[in-house]
Amino acid sequence: MKKNEINIYYKGVKQKIKYYGKFDESSIKSTIKQIFKIEEPLKQMYFQDEDGDILCLNDQTPSSISVYIYVEPDSVPKNSSIALKVEQKDTNLIKFHWVKFTVH
Repeated sequence: MKKNEINIYYKGVKQKIKYYGKFDESSIKSTIKQIFKIEEPLKQMYFQDEDGDILCLNDQTPSSISVYIYVEPDSVPKNSSIALKVEQKDTNLIKFHWVKFTVH
């Protein structure tokens, strides 16, 4: 059985996840949720690439890809800067520009 891996980044922390066989997005998300102690439901978790675009991962996803986790907040206060950005872009998802850094 073929071993694959993906590099997951969440809040500046990298976690390598290895899986065997078919890619199962829900089990990967559940594992990520446990590792990073994410409280929001799975339906609020999205995979993004380095440009902030949403990714749909499947069996054809290349091994060792870097994936960033975006968790949609439960609610955003109306007078926050995040709420203003969302209203201006007319979308529920906020695009981020991710910067990789290494901890030595």
